[in-house]
Amino acid sequence: GAGWLGPVALAGRTEGGDGIIALKRRALHVGAHDMRIDLADDVIEIGVTLSWDIDAASGIVTTRASVRNESARTFHLDGLAALALPLPAWAREIMAFAAGWSREQRPTRFTAPRGQWA
Repeated sequence: GAGWLGPVALAGRTEGGDGIIALKRRALHVGAHDMRIDLADDVIEIGVTLSWDIDAASGIVTTRASVRNESARTFHLDGLAALALPLPAWAREIMAFAAGWSREQRPTRFTAPRGQWA
């Protein structure tokens, strides 16, 4: 095996099945300001789409990860990790959307910390 590579990005199982998910690339789209990777596990019958979009005017990057059950069986999604983005050395600021009761999706700008930020 490859050894322990850290926590899984996608965890789930089907009714009566195990939780081993083996995704293979189904399609790849690379545009001028966007990229999409479609993945699938034909045994468990799930599809995963990972998307990155960059707004040309503002430079803001949007990421999305979605999971689709492509089977008649129930799929129990136990976890889906957020998409990680490496920052170039020149990046000094992060704009994120904070959440708080009655103040959902409030834009927040701050200095990029060293190391990881989630």
